Amino acid sequence: MPGMDGIAATAALQECTGAPLQSVVVMLSIHDDSLTRARAQAAGAVAFVEKLGRIENLLAKIRQAAEPARKWLDPTIQDWRRAE
Repeated sequence: MPGMDGIAATAALQECTGAPLQSVVVMLSIHDDSLTRARAQAAGAVAFVEKLGRIENLLAKIRQAAEPARKWLDPTIQDWRRAE
């Protein structure tokens, strides 16, 4: 991203919303090292997935991150989980 990396954007987003679960960030990065993971977590990311990983891992992390928000969904909305 021009001018701001994902970690800085995550920190800025968390600062703007001010409350946990107002925004949920799943970090997707080519940099898969412990320092980057720690920085992402410190910035407020709830999950971290490496770009070279399997798509199933990314989808699982997104579903896991979104699960707490289900309690605020209107019950008339169709189940957001993938129909199988």
